[in-house]
Amino acid sequence: MEEAILVHIMYLRVPRPGSDDAKAFTGHLGGPGENDIMETQAPSATLYDRIGGAESLRRIASDLVDAHIVNPTIAPRFSAIDQEVAKQHAFEFFCMGSGGSEPYTGRDLREVHTGMNVSEQEFLAAVDDLMLVMQQNNVGEREQQEVLFIFFSLRGQVLHI
Repeated sequence: MEEAILVHIMYLRVPRPGSDDAKAFTGHLGGPGENDIMETQAPSATLYDRIGGAESLRRIASDLVDAHIVNPTIAPRFSAIDQEVAKQHAFEFFCMGSGGSEPYTGRDLREVHTGMNVSEQEFLAAVDDLMLVMQQNNVGEREQQEVLFIFFSLRGQVLHI
């Protein structure tokens, strides 16, 4: 679990591409080096396929909602939701974001989170749940890193709105 937290902190500090500070991070974000977290050559299969397709993503989405419901930091946010609908929307969202063909029928992230004023601590608690669930479902390290990157790229549509 400590490793996941350290990875989260690293992504929070990644500068915008093209900024002066970005050059210092290029080795960590895909440039050559033994500590790379992302390879420079894109894999031929989609993230959706590499995670295991619809069956795996459905299980991950279900496990993630279950984890959120018992996570003391964010459980109050999930107390009044329809769990089956939340699991279906999470599944569709993961499919859409990873290259699957399943349509997403939920509301967009900004609309869902507007007025919630989600804190950084709550966001990180949700991401910690995600990392744990992916590990429990034997998602590969590279795929975990890609999902983590995607989630952090979406945080502006979730935090403090």
